[in-house]
Amino acid sequence: MSTQRKRGVVDPGLDDAAVVEYLQLHPEFFESNVDLFARMRIPHPAGGAVSLVERQLAILRQQNRQVERKLVDLVEVARANDQLMERMHKLTVALFEAGDVEQVVQAVFEQLRDGFGADDVTLFAFDPAVPPPARTMSREAPELTEFRNFLQGDRPVLGKLKAEQLEILFGDRAGTIASAVLIPLGARAEHGMLGIGSRRPEQFNPTMGTVYLARMGALIGLALTRCRG
Repeated sequence: MSTQRKRGVVDPGLDDAAVVEYLQLHPEFFESNVDLFARMRIPHPAGGAVSLVERQLAILRQQNRQVERKLVDLVEVARANDQLMERMHKLTVALFEAGDVEQVVQAVFEQLRDGFGADDVTLFAFDPAVPPPARTMSREAPELTEFRNFLQGDRPVLGKLKAEQLEILFGDRAGTIASAVLIPLGARAEHGMLGIGSRRPEQFNPTMGTVYLARMGALIGLALTRCRG
């Protein structure tokens, strides 16, 4: 029997994996078999058939579009981070320039409402010397029962807070708050806690990072300590 394979007869030992492996090991195969390359046709998802070159171009265009979308997303993230850094810088400068506790409180409310676009801000202070618009109370006050677990930790909380918590934080304005963030001021909220509310449900959600929020709480806590001392 001739060792040459008959036309149309498939070698039972040659499967798809073997073909793929061969082409991976010999990427120059189509360079030396241009005629075969030109005659190849592969099915197209929309129906019919296209040449291998056309199909490769279509795949490359799709990959390029995916890369472009990723680049656009990265640019948007970078732009948002730049804006956040600028706002944090302004808040830091305002806190640094504050000469007393009253000015610290004013800086917090002004920067959060003007710079960060917060719809509502509440600052609970555990030091009775902290002036309005901060709200002062004991750390053990019954009103803070809903926040016991939060006060024992060091991490900000984002998303949709419980109705009881929103009511304590924002009073009769709680019904307008669709998402909120709660930030401890100082280690284990030693100085108090800061509540920021938004009318937009997507403004604060649990998937967001908390690094900048934690830094904000630490900055405000340090400013209160410096001016109180």
